[in-house]
Amino acid sequence: MFVEKGSQFPEPFNWIVYWAVEAGLIEKYYADSRYSRRIQSLSNMSDSGGEVNLDGGYVVFSLSNLKVAFLILVSGLCFNFIVLILEVVHYRFLSGIHGFWLFSVSG
Repeated sequence: MFVEKGSQFPEPFNWIVYWAVEAGLIEKYYADSRYSRRIQSLSNMSDSGGEVNLDGGYVVFSLSNLKVAFLILVSGLCFNFIVLILEVVHYRFLSGIHGFWLFSVSG
């Protein structure tokens, strides 16, 4: 991109390009464009009566695809927290009532 000499724009543009390259956005853009062209060509092939083979492709998982996994994770964490609270309460009450007989040394 060409800008005038002494302009204030090159530094912000350089920073944005550097950030995009480091984040992998450029590679993702090219991969997504190749994938969409492949899907479009497969769609055209299936429209013309050709056989469609989707083996070897990749599937991009988003948060909506992984909702079930996150739901299971959160429910497991909640269940474990409840069990922890119940264990602490159970230990406090049992050690307070029966603790003298359990830990006393006779002799």
